Amino acid sequence: MNNNNIIIIERIMFNELLIKEVRKRRVIWDVGSKAYRNANDVRNEWLEVAAESGSTDIYLAYQTAHMPRICWECDRQ
Repeated sequence: MNNNNIIIIERIMFNELLIKEVRKRRVIWDVGSKAYRNANDVRNEWLEVAAESGSTDIYLAYQTAHMPRICWECDRQ
C-alpha cells in the first residue's frame, strides 16, 4: 500500500468519526432546538467534537463559517 492510499484511508476514518461525533450533538445541527440558537452551547459542542476527533481544525472551520451568526447572537444579548 502506498502513502496516497494510507492518507485516503486515514481521511475516510476521520470523516466517519467526525460524522459520528456531530450526530451525537443535536445542538450543532437541529435548527429547531433552543440550544441551537445559543452561540455558547454550539461553540462548546464544536469544541467537544474537536477534542474527540483530535483536531482543532473542525472548530476553526466552524468559527469561520458561522462568524456572522455568532456576532449577531452576541449583539442580541
